[in-house]
Amino acid sequence: MIRKLSTILALAEASDLTYEQIVTDVEVTLAENVAVMIITTAPGSTYNAADYEMKQLSKQFKKEFGASLLLVWK
Repeated sequence: MIRKLSTILALAEASDLTYEQIVTDVEVTLAENVAVMIITTAPGSTYNAADYEMKQLSKQFKKEFGASLLLVWK
C-alpha cells in the first residue's frame, strides 16, 4: 500500500516539476489494464518537463498497479 501511495505522490510531484502549479485538474479512468490520466493545465502553460518526468514513472506505475499509464494533456 505504501508503494502505491508513494507512486501517486511521485506523479503529483512530477506534474509540478517547475513549481508553476500548471495543473488545474486531473481525471483518471481505468479501462482494460490502462489507466488514462487526463491532466488539464492552465492556459498557455508548458508541460513538456512534467510530461517527461511523469512518463519516467510509467514502469513503476505498471509494477504497483498492474496497469499501463496513459497521459493525456489538455
